Amino acid sequence: MSEESHFPVVNVAVTLIVHDEKILVVWNPRWGAFSLPMSKRREWHDPRVPASHHGEDWLDAGARAAAEYLGQTCEPELLLDNVDEYQQSDRDGAWKRYDFQVFRISLADQPELVAGAIAEWLTPEEVLNRRPISLTARYLVGKLQEVKKL
Repeated sequence: MSEESHFPVVNVAVTLIVHDEKILVVWNPRWGAFSLPMSKRREWHDPRVPASHHGEDWLDAGARAAAEYLGQTCEPELLLDNVDEYQQSDRDGAWKRYDFQVFRISLADQPELVAGAIAEWLTPEEVLNRRPISLTARYLVGKLQEVKKL
C-alpha cells in the first residue's frame, strides 16, 4: 500500500468568476481569508447498498459554487481538471489530497452579488500578492497562469 493512500481525497469544484480581466475573490469566515468560490463535490452513498455510490456532476458543483455569490444560474466552462494538491487543511489540520476541477464564468457586465456577500474584484497578480488570500486560491491562480489559462 502506498503512502498516498493514507490521505483522504477531497473533490473540490472551484469557479473563477471573471469580469474585465479581474477575478472575484470572496471572504470565507471559516478560513479568515478571501478565496475563490468553491464547493466540495457532493457524494451520496447508502451504506446498506455497496454499489450505491453516486457523485455530483462536476459542472453542477462548479455552478453551485458560483450561484452562491451570483444568486443566479450560470454556464461554467471547464478550465483545468484533475489538479491534485496535498495540503494540510486550514479547517481541521489533517493532511488531505485535494482534487480540484477549475471552472470559469466570464461576465460582460459586473454583476450585483447576493446581499451580504463580502467580495472584491482583483487581477491575477493581486490574487497572488495581496493578503489575506487563501493559499489554495493563490496556488490555483498561479497554476492557471502557468498553463496560460489566465
